[in-house]
Amino acid sequence: MSALVVAGLRKTFGALRVTDGIDLAVPEGERRGIIGPNGAGKTTFFNIISGWLPPDAGRVEVFGRDITRLPPAHIAHLGVRRSFQKSALFDALSVEENLRLAVQATDPSRFDAWGRIGRHRRVLEAARSLAERVGLADELGRRAGELSYGRKRQLEIALALAEKPRILLLDEPAAGASPYERRLLADLLRDLPRDITIMLVEHDLDLVFNLCDRISVLVRGSVLMTGTPEEVGASGEVQAAYLGTAHA
Repeated sequence: MSALVVAGLRKTFGALRVTDGIDLAVPEGERRGIIGPNGAGKTTFFNIISGWLPPDAGRVEVFGRDITRLPPAHIAHLGVRRSFQKSALFDALSVEENLRLAVQATDPSRFDAWGRIGRHRRVLEAARSLAERVGLADELGRRAGELSYGRKRQLEIALALAEKPRILLLDEPAAGASPYERRLLADLLRDLPRDITIMLVEHDLDLVFNLCDRISVLVRGSVLMTGTPEEVGASGEVQAAYLGTAHA
C-alpha cells in the first residue's frame, strides 16, 4: 500500500512555476530521499503535502485518503508530521520541558483531572524515553536555545516522534550539524521502525544515499527520475543536472 500518492501537483508564484506536475508514489515504510538543486521545489513540495500551501492543481493522498486541501492540523492528526528548515522549538524551555509539552499534547487523558498524578508520571517517562531514543538523554536540563544546531534538529525529530507519526517529512535535518551529529542523525533515522514512512529533503548526499531505499530527483519543479541510490548515482542525466560525478 502507498503511504503517499501525489498526482499532477502544480504551484506557481506569479510567473514562476515552482512545482510543475509532480507525480510520486511512496510505499508504506519506505525511506525516500528528495534531492535537487536549490530552487527545484523541494520545500514547496513538502509545504503542499503538509497543508501549509494549497496547490494550484493536482492531488495528494495519504493512505488512500485525499488530503489535498485539508488544513495542517487535520493532516497532522492523520499522522503526517514534518520538521522545518527553521527551528520551531521553545528556546527558553529545557529539552525535557519541550518533550513533555509534545507528549502532553497527544495524551488522551490530559483533560482527566482525576488522573493527574499518574498522567504526570507517564508524561515524564515518555519524555525521557524520547530523549534517550534521539541521543539527548544528557541534555534534558539544558535550555533548547543553548543546544547546537544539530542537537536542535535531533530535538525537533523527537517532538515529531512524540506524536506517533505514520509519515515523517524531514526538511534538511542535517543542515548545520557537525560530522558527529550527522552520524547520530543517520543512526537515529536508520533505527526508526518501518511502520514510519520517511521522506527526506537533504543536501547531504552521503546521508541520503546511505539511508534511503529510493531517491526522487527534482529539477525545475518536476521529477527527473526516481530510483535506488545506485540507479540515481549512475544516471548521466542526474549527474548532468545536479550531482556532478561525485557518486558516479
